[in-house]
Formats: sequence, structure tokens, C-alpha cells
Amino acid sequence: MSISNLLQRLEVKPTDDEFESIQTSRWGNKDVYPVAHDKRTYGVYAFVSYWGTCGICLSSWTIGSSLIGIGLTPGQAMASAVWKSEHSSECDEYRPITITRRFGTQMYFGGQAFVIILNSIFPTFLRMKNTLSPSAGITTPGLIGFVLFIILYFPIIYYIPAYKIQKLLEVQIVIATATLLGIMGWAVHYHQLSNKLTKAETGLRIMQGITSVAGTYTGGSDRVSDWTRYGRARHTSTPAILVLFITVILTALVGVISTSALSKVYGEIQWNPLITLQTVQATTYTPLCRAGSFFAGLGLLSVTVFVNYTQNCLYQPGGIYWFTGGVNWRAMVAYFMGMWPALPGFVEAVGGLQVDIVWRRFYQISYFFGFLVAGGLFWGFNLLGPVPKGGQVDFDVDGHVIEGVEAVDEEKRGLESFVGKVVD
Repeated sequence: MSISNLLQRLEVKPTDDEFESIQTSRWGNKDVYPVAHDKRTYGVYAFVSYWGTCGICLSSWTIGSSLIGIGLTPGQAMASAVWKSEHSSECDEYRPITITRRFGTQMYFGGQAFVIILNSIFPTFLRMKNTLSPSAGITTPGLIGFVLFIILYFPIIYYIPAYKIQKLLEVQIVIATATLLGIMGWAVHYHQLSNKLTKAETGLRIMQGITSVAGTYTGGSDRVSDWTRYGRARHTSTPAILVLFITVILTALVGVISTSALSKVYGEIQWNPLITLQTVQATTYTPLCRAGSFFAGLGLLSVTVFVNYTQNCLYQPGGIYWFTGGVNWRAMVAYFMGMWPALPGFVEAVGGLQVDIVWRRFYQISYFFGFLVAGGLFWGFNLLGPVPKGGQVDFDVDGHVIEGVEAVDEEKRGLESFVGKVVD
């Protein structure tokens, strides 16, 4: 088979629905066109389930557990999480960066969940030797779990469209709640940690905690429009707005309590519950442990699959957010100017070379510093070089005139034809 034939077989084929009249290309597909009426299937509880899926997950757990890991008390950790939940924001210009980071994290979590499941079923897998170099950053069992997660995950996103996933999300939110509360219930009878930090260091660690919480809130909230378009009515998603705030706070609390309790037992602070469960399997491999860890791993696997499903990113070239070649130089320059002072401290935090304390402090207060510097520069750049206004084309959808964006020439006719079918 030639390369051209292979590429042709891999092309996305035209659909047999209302999208058939529009040619799929690198600039447009059914994911960026208006949603037809029969695919607007989300009611209030569906949006509650969506936000609950984003909030009741391992990323929210690690908000609390990682703050315990940097030395905060449970009360200080929760104060950091709550404060940040009320002051979260994110520049949409670097949204692909946050999505890539979040996607990679969830793929890792999914692989580790598979390791827990396989450990509980096969004692030989638990005792499997690592044949990879320490520099690989992953073990042989972890790599096997990662590949298995990919095999499980991609057919789900390929065969289950977003407008049909809400029923699974409604089940998933129950599974996630039961799993995380079950893990906490197993851990609550142990003692909590004491705070051994100085007052000055505690203050800086609290600011570091506030900074570290930012990604989880904004990571889910900046994808609202990708899902509200499936609502049955204009304000169907409005009652569910507070669900993310509530679920993230409560899940972070579960992470705080569990991590504080288990640190006394295993002699170390482990912020990742997936690794904690693997440690339990390695030290207490009883029939009860195998059964409990199997169901915990299965629940965490479900959590990770559907959190990953709910994250996506799409852009329309030629639109009001296309700017110059898809890049708004004002936002990118401001972003990197606000970010780079935190990089040396970040390198040290992830196990790199030790740096001067000044760079460490920049990392700990990077949310405050970065927000002020990047926000100020972005505002100034827009004053000095305003964004030129692009042409627009209006569409009549459901009897209301919607101000659209300038369509790409070769697709404009097909898009207008599609909008007519949606209205009809």
C-alpha cells in the first residue's frame, strides 16, 4: 500500500447527516459548526454530571494532597484551595498548552489505575521487574498500563459522540463519589500531620498552594462553551454553574484528610492515591486488599476516562480569535514574560538542579506575579497595537440573528447551506 493510499484511508469520511453538505477539511468539521436540534440533548442534570465529572476526579484530590506534601496543615491546605476557587482565571490564548498538560496527566493517571487493577488480579504482575532505565520516568508495569489505557480510551472518544455521553456521565459521577469516599473511609482512623514550618515559610507555601490550584479550576471551566452548545435551551446549563466549585472543594478535602492520615502509616507523604494503593498492594497483599484495590482501581479508571473525555479544544481559522496565523502575539509575549521567572523554581520543584532562593520564591508566588505582569503587559500591548477588526457574516438560527465570523471562502457556501438545514 502506497503512502497516498494510506493517507486516504485515514481521512475523516463525510457523514450521512446534516453535516454531509459541508466538506471536512483542516479548517472546519462538525465539531465547530452549529449543533443541530436533535443533538441538543443536555438537560440540567446532564450539566450537573458534566461539572461533577470535572470536579470529582484525581486532579481535585491532588489539589489537597499536594498541599499537604509541601508542608501545610489540613486547615491551611483547604484555605488555599477555597481562596483560589473564588479567584481563578486563565488566558484563553494558551489554552492548548493547558489542555495538553491536562491530557498527559490524565493519561498517566489512567495507566496507573490499570496497574492497580492488574496487580490485584495477577500476583506475577505485582512482582514484575522494571526493565526500563530510571531516566525513562516510567516503569515497565506503568508503561503496560499506559498502553492499555490508550487502547481503552480512544475507541470511546471515537464511537461515542458528545451528545450521547451524558447518560454515562450521570453514572460516572456516582462511581467517582463512591470510589473517592471509599478510599477516604479506609484512611480516616489514622492521625493527621502536624505543621513544622515557620510562619514566614508557611505563608509562602500557602501562596504556592493557591498557585498550584489554578490549573484544575480553569482547566475545566474554559471548556464550558464546548458543552453548553448541547443544551436543550439557552439557560439549561446555568443551574449547574456552582457544581464545579463545590465538587472540587469537597474532593480536595477528601485528598487532604486521606493524605494526612496515611502519612503516619507509611512514613512518607504520598500525594498520589494511585501510588498509595500500589504501596498498599506491595505491603499488604491479602485477599481483602486485592478485592478492595481492584474495585478502587476500576473506579479510578472510570474517573480518568471520563475526565479526559470532557476536555477538548477547537479553533476556527479566519475567525475573530485567529489573529495572525493563529497566534495573538500580544498574548503570547505577555504570557512568556509573566511566566519565565518561575521556570527555575519549577525545575527545582520537579527534581532538577538546586537554584537560588529568589527563583524559588518566584515559583511559589507565580500566580500573583504572573497574573499582574502578564495582565499588565497584555493590556499595554493592546493599547499600543489594537487588534484589527475582522469581517463577519451573520446567520439566522432559531429565529435569532447570530453574529458569526468570516468563513473560509471555500467553505462559506457549505456552512450557509448547513445553517439553513439547522433552522429548517
